Amino acid sequence: MIERYLDKYDARDTVYSYFSSLNNYRIFSSRPESCVSIFEWLDRVRVIDLTEINSDDIKRVVVSLILDVLNKEMLLMGASETDDNGRRQLRAMIVVDEAHQFLQRDFNAMEQILRQGRAFGVGMILSTQEIKDFKTKNNDYS
Repeated sequence: MIERYLDKYDARDTVYSYFSSLNNYRIFSSRPESCVSIFEWLDRVRVIDLTEINSDDIKRVVVSLILDVLNKEMLLMGASETDDNGRRQLRAMIVVDEAHQFLQRDFNAMEQILRQGRAFGVGMILSTQEIKDFKTKNNDYS
C-alpha cells in the first residue's frame, strides 16, 4: 500500500514523508496475502514496541492508523454478543502506554473507541504519568 502511494505521488509533502518513514521502518507487511483483520491479529497479546522509532510524529501516525483501522472494523462488525445476564463479549482490549502523547491530539478514533467500544466488545486502557494528561482542550477523558 505504501509503495503504491510512493510510486503514484512524487510530491515531497508531509504525508509522503510519513509514508516514506513507515516504509523504512518496515512496520507494516508488504505481502497483502499475509494481512488479516485487526481482530484476527489481536487474537492474543500483542506488543507494538515503538521505542526504535526516533520521531514522535511517526509514532503518532502508527498509533493513529492502528486505532483508525480498529475503530472502522469495530463499527463494521456491529455490537458484540451478550449472554443471558447481559454481560458483553470482549473482542479486544487495547492498552495505550504514554497516552499523553496521543490524548492531546484528540484522535477521533481513540475518542470513538473510548465512548462506544464497550457496545462493540472493545476496551481501551490509557496509561500516562500525570492525571492532568486526561483533560485536553476538547475532552475530559478522566
